[in-house]
Amino acid sequence: LQVVHGAPSVPEVDIYITGADDDLTGATPTLAAVPFKAVSDELEVAAGNYRVRATLADDSNVVYDSGPIDIPAGSEIIAVATEVATGLSPIGLILMQEDKNSPVVALNDARARVRAVHASPDAPEVNVLVNDAVALSDVPFAVGSDYLTILSGETNLKVNAAASSATVIDADLSIDAGTDYTVAAVNFLASIEPLVLVDDNSQPAAGNIKLRLVHAAPSAGLVDIYITDGTDDISILDPAIQDFDFKADSGYLEVPAGSYRVLITVADTKTVAIDSGTVDLTAGQVRTAFALDPAPGSSDFGALLLADLN
Repeated sequence: LQVVHGAPSVPEVDIYITGADDDLTGATPTLAAVPFKAVSDELEVAAGNYRVRATLADDSNVVYDSGPIDIPAGSEIIAVATEVATGLSPIGLILMQEDKNSPVVALNDARARVRAVHASPDAPEVNVLVNDAVALSDVPFAVGSDYLTILSGETNLKVNAAASSATVIDADLSIDAGTDYTVAAVNFLASIEPLVLVDDNSQPAAGNIKLRLVHAAPSAGLVDIYITDGTDDISILDPAIQDFDFKADSGYLEVPAGSYRVLITVADTKTVAIDSGTVDLTAGQVRTAFALDPAPGSSDFGALLLADLN
């Protein structure tokens, strides 16, 4: 195996060639401080399942992850780090090998991003486990996490009660590389379930923002949604979204940047159940807003605004 740094905009990198399941904590780079255009010596390794990861030189943050790569006995491979325009990393890997069926293989970053939202109003604080490893601890109702980076593929997600470790959600998800997801624990505890959303964090057009609305309030039933320029007077307005049902999402609405107010009413009435207040959104921002049931001990419905991008 030979490795080539062929990404001109990427500075020196450390390259780790490890077993597919190896942790990088405390690991020593296979190749250290590799500059652009550098070509390694031939590295002879045992046949098996490997994983190539890159960090900036002397940095622990992974900027590229190939995911598992099977290297059969007798292979001769040149791995070239190149620049890519899509995915989580600016780096991709091109494998050139003596295989007439697949002489050139492109491997973009194999990771995806997932964030979690606790939207079950009567559920206790929870822990979120990804493939049985605790990713988030003691998450209370009406809180959303930052994005977590995980390997794509078949992924098990568990939501456990923090105090008892009892599993309330056990879901197997198919996660695509280069994709962002929001997974919300919704409904009352007796019927708690995962709501999986695919996020679109592409930039809106110049001067615009993108806003997605999610109905996660199980006791609200059908609602109408008004999106205004800050006013609370909806008496003469038609709803932007009508008869919006529990677990529905609006998709991303792209509108000019500015000050907005989201008012949610009981369907076919002007009775406001949720008022976001005035929210100032600047160009380039992407946001997701969850409508939520009242918190324990309260009678007021709520909203959770998540910063997807910028």
